[in-house]
Amino acid sequence: AEYWEKEVKRLADLMDKYDVDIELDRLSKDINKKMKELGKHFHFEETYKTGSLKFDVNSFDLWHEKDAFKKVFLRSMGSGANWVYSHLTLFMALHYQFAARSEECKIPPILFLDQPTQVYFPSRDEGDEFAAENLRSEDNKNTDLHDDIDAVSNMFTQLAKFCDDTKKETGVMPQIIVCDH
Repeated sequence: AEYWEKEVKRLADLMDKYDVDIELDRLSKDINKKMKELGKHFHFEETYKTGSLKFDVNSFDLWHEKDAFKKVFLRSMGSGANWVYSHLTLFMALHYQFAARSEECKIPPILFLDQPTQVYFPSRDEGDEFAAENLRSEDNKNTDLHDDIDAVSNMFTQLAKFCDDTKKETGVMPQIIVCDH
């Protein structure tokens, strides 16, 4: 036990030389600022269009904050679209930080997304011919098909715009690979 206490003290002293807490705080603020910027361009439900997403780099909690210190976690955020947009916003904000810190960061500028449009068009194609209306989720039955297509189109537009903007701002062109049906 004494050995490990000394080892923990030694490692803590080493970490103190690098201002880890200050850098994590800076990273957290940068992530949250970028999420607020990116989130404005996604089709969140009306309730979540004001306020902003927040991410804790220590606990990896993600929540929406409309009023100061009132956290609405993903499990309480309603539709699948809110979940998708929350995750996309976070992943893009993280990805941006990797690009902006590319001199020190060794995480490659590649983001892989698996079926981000599934919330609008889940895999339920049982017909002989493709019909987008048949693929719609029960959550979206009361929404015009064109609204869903517009939301998906916007999602891909925002992903492409993000790559271009990140290249302009950081000098690093991220790559986003989307696997979808």
